Amino acid sequence: MESTKARTTAVHRDTSSDQEWTIVKNTRKRSKKRRSNIAKSAFIPPPPTLPSLSQEALQNLKANFQSTVWWNQTRALLSQAVSEIGHPVQMVYCLGLGSFESSHNARHQLACALSIQEVFNVTNEGCFIGEPCLTPSDELVLHDIGWSRKEWLMHEATWEAKMKNDGCVVMFLPHCPYDLNELVMKWICKNGFAERTVLLANDLSKYCYVVLTRKQHEIKNKINKLHAYGKLHERKCAQAKLSSSETAFNDLCVTVVKQREQEKTVIGLVKEGETSLR
Repeated sequence: MESTKARTTAVHRDTSSDQEWTIVKNTRKRSKKRRSNIAKSAFIPPPPTLPSLSQEALQNLKANFQSTVWWNQTRALLSQAVSEIGHPVQMVYCLGLGSFESSHNARHQLACALSIQEVFNVTNEGCFIGEPCLTPSDELVLHDIGWSRKEWLMHEATWEAKMKNDGCVVMFLPHCPYDLNELVMKWICKNGFAERTVLLANDLSKYCYVVLTRKQHEIKNKINKLHAYGKLHERKCAQAKLSSSETAFNDLCVTVVKQREQEKTVIGLVKEGETSLR
């Protein structure tokens, strides 16, 4: 059949005028082939099954991650940014990692988050993940490492407590959409936390360039809003070439926000290909 709906044809004759006409009526019957195609297109494959993330496996993953050139460079950039702020890191907050149960990228990013905690000597009580898609298995992993799950927008008091102790915050937001990055910056600036926050997040300059080529009128408005929050000091990390997780870190950037200025600068630029992950 050519159509998704079969057609039924009937001939009706009017005896009074000796005329006849054809009635065509659609039915909801579909061909067997069409039904099969619909069933196939509606099928959503389950997420890949990965081995459970034991503490031993996580420690091995973290050790391998810390041996990479990318992490050594990123650690130096983070330390430089924290030094400029002039306050010790007392909180690590992560958003956008995804599920450790089904994503290799999420596991590498968790190893990165643990490495940030380690290099700045942050207690478990100061480490949080605000992730909406964690599974029960993911919750067990967080419990084992001593971290907490917390939605950052609902806990200003947690931030205020860290700031009162003359601390700063490292926010790790790998591959979050632009609107979420913009929401985070708006929130930390509105609540007065911007100048004590270091962002390890998307390379906003690169992201804006990509989107600019597609929707110029929309992105210009977003860039203007972004500038209104503060001056961005960005330090770009080398492109990651991690064999098992190339997309986990390949456009991250260390950013410090300075409020009340309308200019955007990029400093500490690392040329693409200058360093790479082994």
